[in-house]
Amino acid sequence: MDWGGIVFQCLQIYAYHNIDSTIIDKIIRKKKEGKDFYFQYKNILKIPFFYNQSWMKEVTRLSNNWYYEDNNLIANILLIYKNDKKSVQNLCYDILKKMEKKQVEFENKRHKKK
Repeated sequence: MDWGGIVFQCLQIYAYHNIDSTIIDKIIRKKKEGKDFYFQYKNILKIPFFYNQSWMKEVTRLSNNWYYEDNNLIANILLIYKNDKKSVQNLCYDILKKMEKKQVEFENKRHKKK
């Protein structure tokens, strides 16, 4: 079954209906058990399963630990909150401050080399 295409699209359609949560729970639990599960995991983070407790816990965990997590996962979380920007405002602020700090550090290193 083409998980990247057809299954993903079906999950997006049903994200706003309380579908059986076991598939979501299973994907989150098995995210480290190989490329296929990680691919599914990464993609379900793009779908707003706000009613699913496992999904919400995972999104919260990733948001709280954004600095140590894969940037693609954080980008997926930001995408699901595009219509509720207040929910990720602090996260975005922290990310932008960190980026600004790294940019200043880079500039300082560059000027020291000259």
